[in-house]
Amino acid sequence: MEYVNALVLNTSEMIFIFISLMLLLQQRKAIGFAPFYMAFGFLLFLSHILVSAELRGTLFYDVVFNIGMVIVYMPLLAAFLAMYITCGTLRAQHFILGVATFSGLLWYIGELTELQCNWLGFSISNGFYGSALNMLLGGAKRAGIYSVLGVFADLLIVPIIYTLLDKLRIPKYLSILGSMLGSVFSILPEFIIFWYTGVINNVLLGDLLGRILAAVILSGFLAVYIKWLERDLTSDDPGALDLLFAFVGSYGKAKELQVDLEESEKRYKMVIENAGELIFTLQSSGVIIDANIAALSLLGLNKNSLSKINLFRLLKPVSEDEVPLENITASTRRLRCSYPGNSGEILLDISLTPVEVRGHLLFFLIARDITEEEKLANEKAELASQLIHSQRLEALGRLAGGVAHDFNNCIHAILGHTDMLLFTPGISENVSHRLQKIAMLAEQAGKLTSQLLGFARKGKYKVELIDIRKLVDDCVSMTGPQAIADIEISVQVEDGELFVSGDGVQLHQVLLNLILNAIDAMKQKESDAHCLTVKAGNAVNAPIECTAPVKISDFDPSGYVYISVSDTGCGISQELLSKIFEPFYTTKPVGKGTGMGLAMVYGTITHHQGWVQVESSIGGGSTFCCFLPLEKLLPGEKENA
Repeated sequence: MEYVNALVLNTSEMIFIFISLMLLLQQRKAIGFAPFYMAFGFLLFLSHILVSAELRGTLFYDVVFNIGMVIVYMPLLAAFLAMYITCGTLRAQHFILGVATFSGLLWYIGELTELQCNWLGFSISNGFYGSALNMLLGGAKRAGIYSVLGVFADLLIVPIIYTLLDKLRIPKYLSILGSMLGSVFSILPEFIIFWYTGVINNVLLGDLLGRILAAVILSGFLAVYIKWLERDLTSDDPGALDLLFAFVGSYGKAKELQVDLEESEKRYKMVIENAGELIFTLQSSGVIIDANIAALSLLGLNKNSLSKINLFRLLKPVSEDEVPLENITASTRRLRCSYPGNSGEILLDISLTPVEVRGHLLFFLIARDITEEEKLANEKAELASQLIHSQRLEALGRLAGGVAHDFNNCIHAILGHTDMLLFTPGISENVSHRLQKIAMLAEQAGKLTSQLLGFARKGKYKVELIDIRKLVDDCVSMTGPQAIADIEISVQVEDGELFVSGDGVQLHQVLLNLILNAIDAMKQKESDAHCLTVKAGNAVNAPIECTAPVKISDFDPSGYVYISVSDTGCGISQELLSKIFEPFYTTKPVGKGTGMGLAMVYGTITHHQGWVQVESSIGGGSTFCCFLPLEKLLPGEKENA
């Protein structure tokens, strides 16, 4: 019974050594490989000391085994195999080089001590002779060489056998057991020699059987460890041995997880805080829990006052069909909202994501300020519309100019032949009357071609300085009393010098056309209070926001004069505003308009390096505003103007 107890104790020590090494290997990510290497080297040195001391244990009857080679060395070999399986070939190669370095260091110390023992007068303090120590060192050195060679043979043979068996898809336990039994090869030649000579060495037989028994036991533990690692990497389900591994390795794993968590939180905080987008964490009611730097800058607040702000009440969806933010609970939504900022309304592109955390509904809101982007997009669209409108009118002008020029030549030829016929002697009065009718119609057609040429900017005009104040007064006074019956006329011209350079006759026609169109528009609307307003002054004070065409660069409103004609008539719809300057387009009844009045206005003002802007609405009247370059006169020019 005493032998059995000793054998159980030795087996427990062997298992304890193996588990201790496995725990150090398991914690390599948290504490590194150094503790495992140091423990392995110490135990390897201890195994050689125990072998040299011939400390033995009884296996059965008189068969004994070397404790150093079985109880200590075999767990080291199993731990090395575990490192090879879990860490790879490169780590195993580094380990073998480390063992070689360690063995070389021991050999060097032994050689140095043996050399010292041969010095004359060398002695040891307790009276032990140097020659005796030299003899012991010599024997230990020879035994150590054989032992080191056996260790290197095992470190090479064991992983090779395991790799071969694993490639044959042999079960994991049998592959590990086969490789562990490979360590028997280091003592097998000596055992065969003793067997062949007929002299059985009980110690050698005990070492062989002890190694086989240790290989069976340790292979089982190593197979369980490898299986646990594989399951732990692919599944979250707890296993039967998790409690043991978690108990002895939980602290290192917890520290590793804590470090990873802290690093992850730092990275997350750095990214969120320095993001250009506005990022909020909200309660389900919309109250702000947290916000990044960009969001705080927009709100103009600090983090201490965030809990008092309900963001859902401040954000208003732009689309009327959009669901209110308070009602979004299902999935991520993209929408545009307006926010009342300190410097004006801010347009935000928002992504709102509901997230459930510990049974509570939270919202993760990411917003991007698109106010300037939307403003630039609108300006771009407006400029594109102006460019298209300008190109269309320019194309129409070229067509009208070409037609009007050729048509004008034909009219002159008709008038010439008509005059020659009228001066022909002996024609009857009836024929003369008809020829005069033809000449009158030709002259009317000539006026129409002149308007077409004005629209096409090919008409001739005389350049002179024109006083805007005098121009407005003359045009208003030329309006007949019958035309302005029941209409209140208001003339507002700013003080100061308002001169432009151009053809006075054509600009008179422009202003008269606008006034007559305004009177016609008011007559189409039944009302007792009609008002016609004519204004003039610097473009900075224009009743319509001054917007220069795309072709005018470096625009300065103070360098332009405006003349506006406003009425309280029926107005023009937005769909028709883009067509009113086209030749022969009119909304008046048949026989009441030629459609050339506004075309002539557009052509003349454009020819004078200006432009026309219109604001109108159905039932709200219209305002036509002409902008012309301001001429700054010298003292001598003022007297002549």
